[in-house]
Amino acid sequence: MELNYRDIGDRIRAARQKRGMTQDVASELVGISASHLGNIENGKTKPGLKTIVALSDALDISIDEMLCSSMRRRNKIIQSDISMLLDECTVAEASIILATVRTLTQKLREAQRSPIG
Repeated sequence: MELNYRDIGDRIRAARQKRGMTQDVASELVGISASHLGNIENGKTKPGLKTIVALSDALDISIDEMLCSSMRRRNKIIQSDISMLLDECTVAEASIILATVRTLTQKLREAQRSPIG
């Protein structure tokens, strides 16, 4: 299995920006240089396991989230988690959740197709 380090870097950058962190602040928390973090975010440098764990902690992002497109089983894991949650619901609750997911999915797809602005 080949890892896509550009995609991993994009997810790291998105998590950092979501938390309002600069590269300087995030790199200091992780114990690497800002330029090294920039190279990771651009997919030019492959982070080691220690750096991945430190980034996960500093950015409050799970490692599977960070690597998700590189994990073939990720979708099955999500489906299994959803299934376990639904098993605990009443029929009425499950029906509401299904309607909500259908609406949310439709809105997300519409937003992806629409230009921002």
